[in-house]
Amino acid sequence: MEKKEENNVVLKNGEIIGIGEILNLLPHRYPFLMIDKVVSLEKGKSITAVKNTTINEPFFQGHFPGYPVMPGVLILEALAQAGGILAYKTEENDDLRDKLTYFMGIDKARFRKPILPGYSVTMIDKTAIIYPGAEIDDSTDVGPYSIIKGGVQIGKNNIIASHVVIEGNTRIGDGNKIFQFASIGSVPQDLKYKGEDTKLVIGNNNIIREYVTMNPGTVTGNGITVVGDSNLFMMHVHIAHDCIIGNRNIFANNATLAGHIEIQDYVILGGLCAIHQFVRIGESALIAGGSMVVQDIPPYLVASGDRAKIYGINRIGLERRGFTKEEIEKIKNAYKILYRSKVTVKIAIENIKKEIGMTDKIEKFTSFISASKRGITR
Repeated sequence: MEKKEENNVVLKNGEIIGIGEILNLLPHRYPFLMIDKVVSLEKGKSITAVKNTTINEPFFQGHFPGYPVMPGVLILEALAQAGGILAYKTEENDDLRDKLTYFMGIDKARFRKPILPGYSVTMIDKTAIIYPGAEIDDSTDVGPYSIIKGGVQIGKNNIIASHVVIEGNTRIGDGNKIFQFASIGSVPQDLKYKGEDTKLVIGNNNIIREYVTMNPGTVTGNGITVVGDSNLFMMHVHIAHDCIIGNRNIFANNATLAGHIEIQDYVILGGLCAIHQFVRIGESALIAGGSMVVQDIPPYLVASGDRAKIYGINRIGLERRGFTKEEIEKIKNAYKILYRSKVTVKIAIENIKKEIGMTDKIEKFTSFISASKRGITR
């Protein structure tokens, strides 16, 4: 594997040393090869390697069948093999390749949690700063120079890149990827905030790209900011205090949320759009790039402009979600009754119920509109 090297850093962001090169570097073979990949390496200083475990590992069959757990001596062996790779890459020359390195000893080794089938045995980079009171599952990677403060709880199989700061009363679920320079859990940008113990809760399988900021709630709101599952937050996205974010949303670069905003599921926010505080964005809505949104956007619709206006239904988004032609046609007719019949919202909702009927999709549409406090975008 050819790599450009600067200042002893062998692996750049996103690069790995895969199993092919590991087999060239180490003499170990199955079932005693304990390294699957290397995700960061700085010559002579540090290495972050990963060992993935499955129930098919031979040592689980006898240690222990009723409660399979990876033997501590094999965890140490994985650390030793990672050290061997670091040694070979630090002194990378033909003379060293012809020699063997040996693990000679270790003092005061301790194990925080058992390694069970399905876990990844990883190392927190030694340059990362983990404050007392932080709880991080052993299957989570923490990259160089990241800071995780006391009170933070992080679940399984997360990947936290370099230079990430996570603080406050923050709870992070499983399988998230947090890229470099993200700021998670820092105090709200609200002058009324006086250090109260409020929360930020992040779900599972989210992708949080560079320079994303997420703030906890405030006591003037719900006291909590919530981010659901499987969302994509592109660079420079801001999630302010007391926001409630659903699932499978896409926030393009520089999308900005003020406080107390609700984003439902399958929403797309275009780049450089901004959402006014207390606004709600309905399920499967599409907000075009550069839009300024000051009132609620009902489900299934497309909005654009400064100030944003409604331009129709999000037909492509609904088709991608698997909505039937009949369902899409009913949503289109409901949209026409609401926006083109020149009647009040209350009368439009009554007409939708009479003329279209109350399917589950139409129920979400009308219920959202009826619950609006700021009024809907027209």
